[in-house]
Amino acid sequence: MNVLFIFINSYKESLGGIERFALNLIKYLSNYHKNNNHSFYLLFLNSSENLVEKISDNLIVEHFILDKNEPNSLHKKLNEIHSQYGVDKLVLENFIFIDIAKVIQVYNFCITRSLSCFLHIHSFPTNEVQTAIVRDFDWEKVICVSYSVAGDCLSKNVNPKKLVVNHLGVDTETFKPNNEYKKFLHKYFELDDKRKIILHASRIITGNRDILKEKGFFTLLEAFHKFYNDYQDYDLVFSIAKAPSRLNEHFFAALDKLKNYIEIYNLTSRVHIGIFDSDEMPQVYNSSDIFVLASENETFGQVVIEAMASGVPVITTSVGGLVEIARQELNAMVVSPNNPIALEKALLTYIKQSKVRKNIIENSIRLVNEKFELKKQLNMFLDIITA
Repeated sequence: MNVLFIFINSYKESLGGIERFALNLIKYLSNYHKNNNHSFYLLFLNSSENLVEKISDNLIVEHFILDKNEPNSLHKKLNEIHSQYGVDKLVLENFIFIDIAKVIQVYNFCITRSLSCFLHIHSFPTNEVQTAIVRDFDWEKVICVSYSVAGDCLSKNVNPKKLVVNHLGVDTETFKPNNEYKKFLHKYFELDDKRKIILHASRIITGNRDILKEKGFFTLLEAFHKFYNDYQDYDLVFSIAKAPSRLNEHFFAALDKLKNYIEIYNLTSRVHIGIFDSDEMPQVYNSSDIFVLASENETFGQVVIEAMASGVPVITTSVGGLVEIARQELNAMVVSPNNPIALEKALLTYIKQSKVRKNIIENSIRLVNEKFELKKQLNMFLDIITA
């Protein structure tokens, strides 16, 4: 069986939850021996270069420059792959964020060849076109990254028989406590080794829209501003995901906006912004003392399970897929969104109550190993597709 995955963006161009999933998938499939009759082809659109890599005997990865002046360039590429390698099933990764004409191209390609086509969604459909893509096409399955996403689809009249949930996973061989990385951020930002670090990691834009408020940047800044005078040894670090180069104008506009808010709060000496590569993130987490994701909504929370696996105590909000991960005072501190007072209180709990902190770290590592371990989650994911 030959399975073709199609991603909208290349992990070489941007870094976020979907790109992390792609990297995890490549690593997993490169050693996939469950069924030697299965082969996999990963196609990444909107790349800056055309490049085909044979990762292993059963895995090929292609980065493809999608020609905007050629409406049928994607269809031609699919025909080329099918002719050369054969395709039995397709998996479209978060294809609610691509031009619907491209969705129709791929869908018709599958229908005319009687191929099974799966839609894997990492985000909530937020408009009529996105909802129509999920609801009105006859997908083999709509695979959702959380029950929250599945419930949202159900509320939009997506066929419940098509919906299936498969949580994302974390590579616990890569994301784990490691004292060798403890001073990575201190060296990166030239901070004194004794300083403590509160970390936030996320995108700042989705498409051409800034999501600073949605991701809780302003709530965290306000909470940090409330107690930073009393806790002079703490700094705040924003690790922000790079965006595709075609979105640079929107990315840097959002970045400037964030910097302006930091200046408004007079926090420029204590708040630092970094853009890190994917292979640097284990070091980023391990050199942090507290991780915060104060989102207004979240489909899952890949960064939360990565922080937990790294042994960093987490503060997050009681929204979306985060409630499928975090349990108040069991494996995280959980606060309501847009509530800087509650967030400040949670920060102080970790700072003042070492026993609570220790128990939460131990429980969060156990949770990740039991429920969100990468190999187990991807095994279940591939079982859905290859059944």
